[in-house]
Amino acid sequence: MFSLAFSFFNLFSSLTQLCLIAKKDKINIIVENHGGLSSNAKFLSSVMKNVNLDNCGTLPDFGNFCIEKIDPENYFSRCINEYDKYQGMRELMPYAKAVSAKSYDFDSNGEESTIDFKKIQGVQWAPYPHDPAC
Repeated sequence: MFSLAFSFFNLFSSLTQLCLIAKKDKINIIVENHGGLSSNAKFLSSVMKNVNLDNCGTLPDFGNFCIEKIDPENYFSRCINEYDKYQGMRELMPYAKAVSAKSYDFDSNGEESTIDFKKIQGVQWAPYPHDPAC
């Protein structure tokens, strides 16, 4: 297992190089929290802050904050260490270029029952003015 500092340095270095190459062609590079270390929003937002390039951003996904599963080889296995999705959205939204929303289950009123969408909608998308009507 690699240390957090080693992982940070490798991700920061690689992402910076990729973004600098992509910038020449006006391409944005986005990183989605998609399990494991990428779902640690504090870690990923720190990488984004340090890369500090306008064509580098995140794709926060409401449903992808599982850091560790009971069986890491099986995508569908139960999550045993999940980053707080509301805190994660607050940390990743300042760098967001887009957002991915997931729905898992609905109550009798048609409301998502496993994720508080109203709470997530209240998270400020930093690059854009907050419009509660959206």
